[in-house]
Amino acid sequence: MKLLTEPISILICMLACSGITLSKEWRGITPVHSTVKDVERQLGPPTKRSSFALYYNLSDEIALVIVQNESCDDTAGKFGIGWNVPIGTVTEIGIIPKRTFTKDRFVIGNDFKSESANAGFVYFRNEKDGLSVETHKGAVTLVTHSPTAAESHRRCPRVQECCIDFFTNFDQYALLPFQDEKARLDNFVIQMREMMFRGGIVIYGENPTARMKLLKRAQRAKRYLVQTRGLESQRLLIIDGGYREESITELRLYMIGGETIRIYQFSEKDFR
Repeated sequence: MKLLTEPISILICMLACSGITLSKEWRGITPVHSTVKDVERQLGPPTKRSSFALYYNLSDEIALVIVQNESCDDTAGKFGIGWNVPIGTVTEIGIIPKRTFTKDRFVIGNDFKSESANAGFVYFRNEKDGLSVETHKGAVTLVTHSPTAAESHRRCPRVQECCIDFFTNFDQYALLPFQDEKARLDNFVIQMREMMFRGGIVIYGENPTARMKLLKRAQRAKRYLVQTRGLESQRLLIIDGGYREESITELRLYMIGGETIRIYQFSEKDFR
């Protein structure tokens, strides 16, 4: 028995050290099994909390632990959103890495399907293990741990057609003096923090040259939000939204994980 257990112990240690986990969990927290009490036992008090999520600003990553806060008979549940589990049960976990990783860090094995959403976004989804990975221009920008395929029967049944817009266009404007833009950015970061969302500065213009100028302005805006307003830089993406007849900047709010994580399905024709 000793000869058998020693190699297994070595294998488990090697997998743990390489960042690969054998279970469908994150830091000991498993969707539709763990509870808020389990999360706080593992991670301590959150940086911010609400009825639907716990937000953690950790040393190496940002985490939003989403919990079930109403039954399947309530409004969202009737749209098939949420899970048939007790209130306070973890349902999904959204992770924003603070270091730069490529997909190979998380996309391991042949069970992942990939889909391009244009604008530099590619999504990798392993339904069997409940793992989704978002990349933007090759870097991992979001990892979502969801219930596994074996748990799909626990999802709230859809009894009404859903008409909820998860991605909100918080503000938009044409070229502004920077002092005026900062006032818009101040409101943006306040809302981002209040909702525990991440953000996107999306630029549109009539040609690549015009969009390049807007991208520089967007980079200035991001520096202001990070350096002056203290926003975590990984929580804000700058996105080339493609073609429009006039130059526009949009400030958008996106969920960190959750039921719908995809930022955009840009049309190829938008990129001229």
